[in-house]
Amino acid sequence: MEYIATFDIGTSSIKGVLIGKDGSLQYPETRPIETDYREDGRVEQDPGQWWEKVCQITVSWWESGISPQHVKAIVMSGQMQDCIPIDADGQPVRPAILYADNRAEEQAEHIAYDIPDLSLTTGNHFDGSMIFPKIKWLQEIERHAYERTETICVSAKDYVIFQLTQETVADPVTGATTGMMDLHRKEWVTKWVEDQGLDSQKLPPLFDPSTKVGEVVEKSAKKSGFVRGTPVLCGSGDAGATTMGAGIIDQGDKYVYLGSTGWVAYVTDRITEQADGIFHLRDLSQEQYIAIAPMLNVGNAHLWAVDLFGEGEEKDYIGFEHAVQSTAPGAADVLFLPYLKGERFPIQDMSASGCFMNMRETTTKAHLSRAVLEGVSMSIRQTIETLIGEDAVDTPLILIGGGTQSESWCQILADMCQNVVRVPEHPEYLPSLGVAAAGFVYLHWSADYQGFHQHFMQHLPMKTYYPSPDVKATYERLYQKFKSLYPIIRDWSEGERFS
Repeated sequence: MEYIATFDIGTSSIKGVLIGKDGSLQYPETRPIETDYREDGRVEQDPGQWWEKVCQITVSWWESGISPQHVKAIVMSGQMQDCIPIDADGQPVRPAILYADNRAEEQAEHIAYDIPDLSLTTGNHFDGSMIFPKIKWLQEIERHAYERTETICVSAKDYVIFQLTQETVADPVTGATTGMMDLHRKEWVTKWVEDQGLDSQKLPPLFDPSTKVGEVVEKSAKKSGFVRGTPVLCGSGDAGATTMGAGIIDQGDKYVYLGSTGWVAYVTDRITEQADGIFHLRDLSQEQYIAIAPMLNVGNAHLWAVDLFGEGEEKDYIGFEHAVQSTAPGAADVLFLPYLKGERFPIQDMSASGCFMNMRETTTKAHLSRAVLEGVSMSIRQTIETLIGEDAVDTPLILIGGGTQSESWCQILADMCQNVVRVPEHPEYLPSLGVAAAGFVYLHWSADYQGFHQHFMQHLPMKTYYPSPDVKATYERLYQKFKSLYPIIRDWSEGERFS
């Protein structure tokens, strides 16, 4: 069988899977990656591990009997809003500054003051999570590293593409999250960059996701095992790949990504103005917009609770699931505010903190466990309502990401949002399947993205969760309390989190 090799470079792991010409997922592999979280809010990764883990995955494929000659193209997705400075040899001059890193808030304020029409051109809000202020931070604070930088990669997958091809690239899906791209023209606004005293030549060229940007070079072929000359496509930032992988292609379709961090997204034909903090990206076809509300506290809160309330040294997800299922909806009226590392949506406050409310002597670990999943679900509901409005329940809510392995969480979301919830089979690999659509278009295995969706995405097996009317009143009452909780405690943590 002929394959497209796909990789999804996330925050906590890299997933690789071979996508057959029939749309099947073959030989899925996952490798963990390490992240450096610091008390001052800085978040970094070593880009070298991305390339090393990709090569580990490819070697495992060849050891399983797959012939590299059967791989007809390579395409990948990756975490966005990363500032990855590399030198002329493609080596990182410092660790990558990740999207959740908040060090560049001051630079963002100065840039926004200097360019008052910035958001009108980019179609997005502007803050310190963007790459533009992070580059400015690099120039101001780490001048030596900035001077050594030949190119700023803006997505993790772009760094790996360089290792494969020796070509620097970026895609418009990711470009929309940098604060430097004209969303309508799909090109860098180099004047802004130059006016800030930065070198616009350090920005990589932009290509559509299905564009062939290079071929596997000799030294990379030796390390990865890919055949020299194998086409490498530009690919897409993870949000674009995930949207296609979720089968979200028609206007009004919506989904939630339950990763370590996550987001709520839907497809629209226009730029929305419902609230600050919403991202607008081009979809893979570059014909519509994906409106996205990013959330910093999703699966990480689940993992935190598993570690905190679980038994033994191993992460006991099964025991945690049983604890949640042993309690009734409402968790004895305990409320959990999930802002463990600040938040970007439904609030924009990087100093926000989490809390439990309404605990009593009768409160158990099981109650607290359920409250955590309910609290994150309330945060997701508030985000959906802010992003989409009253029409949010007109279409099923698709869930993807590692969090969907918790059936309790999926049911809680259906009940909390009073919305039918659908979970595709193998949701953790859907970003890989989604970005493979670019490969299908390039290889003419599909006529276009709509054809890929009709032939493959519409036929994916799904598990469906239906909302229970019996818990609607309970969750509505708690949800109204949840929405009032953050404004009450906001001042308690303001200015204290990173002191």
